Amino acid sequence: MAMCRREGEALARISGPIDAAPRPRQRCCPARRGLAEAIRRRLTIKIDRLLAGGDLAVDVVRLETEVALLAERGDVTEEVIRLGSHLDQFADVVASGTAEPVGRRLDFLLQEMLREANTLGAKAQDAGSRSRWWR
Repeated sequence: MAMCRREGEALARISGPIDAAPRPRQRCCPARRGLAEAIRRRLTIKIDRLLAGGDLAVDVVRLETEVALLAERGDVTEEVIRLGSHLDQFADVVASGTAEPVGRRLDFLLQEMLREANTLGAKAQDAGSRSRWWR
């Protein structure tokens, strides 16, 4: 019991940094606003390079379809909302000061946060977007 109490006290001390941490919604969502346009620009440049000097033409409808599909695949709104929720829940549990055991709950929340962070990293379109999200 004494060890559990010490661990709880140590966890309570980390609530300050957790509360001060910027929430993903604050950092990530503004960076994602221009996603479709950035994808369109990159695809257009690549297509122009491939077609340079040739007689082929770009199917604009197909290009826009691909842009829409890639933008949808790169949308991280759901992950950002979930990660923010998990951070809020974690901070609430730590700040609650309850005498009840909370280790399993915190472990679960940390696993979920890691899952969302991994998905965000996998969906990131470029290194610049990764650095904008987490600065």
